[in-house]
Amino acid sequence: MTTAEEAAWEKQTYEAAKNEGKLVVYGFWNPDLEKVTRDFLAEKYPGIELETLTTTTATDKIRTERQTGQFVVDAYLGGGTTALGLADLGFTEKFAPPAESLAGSQWKVQPSSYMSFPSVVYAIQGKGILINTTLVPKDKEPKKFEDLLDPFWSGKKIVMDHPGRGGGPGGSWARWVSDTPTLGRTFLEGLKAQNPVLDAGSAAPDIDATARGEYAAYLPAYPSSIPQVPGAPVKFIWPEQTGGATPTMVAMMKDAPHPNAAKLYLNMQILPEYQQKISQVLWISPNLLGVAVPDPIVSLEGRNVTVDTEADTKRNTNWANTIGKEIFGQ
Repeated sequence: MTTAEEAAWEKQTYEAAKNEGKLVVYGFWNPDLEKVTRDFLAEKYPGIELETLTTTTATDKIRTERQTGQFVVDAYLGGGTTALGLADLGFTEKFAPPAESLAGSQWKVQPSSYMSFPSVVYAIQGKGILINTTLVPKDKEPKKFEDLLDPFWSGKKIVMDHPGRGGGPGGSWARWVSDTPTLGRTFLEGLKAQNPVLDAGSAAPDIDATARGEYAAYLPAYPSSIPQVPGAPVKFIWPEQTGGATPTMVAMMKDAPHPNAAKLYLNMQILPEYQQKISQVLWISPNLLGVAVPDPIVSLEGRNVTVDTEADTKRNTNWANTIGKEIFGQ
């Protein structure tokens, strides 16, 4: 698609979206992301009111709404597991944003067709290690995941998202480890023997605790951990063998009450200027290659990052609830 064709579609869709007047999105989990989105919409598409609902149980809420005849939400933002759950319920529909096919665009994964279920992948969260540099001597900084089995790391120095928590980053990361021949179950059992602190809640408190020096390391971490604790003595490390990556996506709801606003929103997610904005503010790795990033650690270009496939996404929760619990406990 040419730039002129995309611009014509955008203009027509924006005019229709202004008549709808509203966009409702469930799933915002980061206040900074909501602010970036709200500010971008206000500047580029004035006249469209944004309503958001932050919830980890979007699937249940949407099911409840639709069972009572309420068609409220236009789009969902989150990870593959929940987007797949919404698709399985028949609540979402496919949409390929015109910006995806702009001439010259190169993607880490193809936004609207990487998964067979309705989704548009706008960012990739590559998993690594966050360390507190005041607690970790230079010679003990891990260069690969296996380095965490060094005796230095034993005794509650590591805080982890519980690998037995279905749907959490710890589970998808540990499933990737299990599938990786050079790591596998042997590494996971060795890591458990280091007596890490296992948490099954939000990552933010664990990142804050690592920044304060309560732990020497947090995993699995994303580059976006850094701006969450500005000025703290922390460092994000990409191991030599990157610990998998999670696609972050948006999905359009079937029978959306504001369908043009929803389409405009999904297309906005992969516009170069929006991709750059979320990268600069949130340190999220953009799906669009060639976007300027605030620090080299944010870029995925040239990195050996394995992005979760649809098959991986379907396995993650079951793996965590069975093998993950078997190794790491309840």
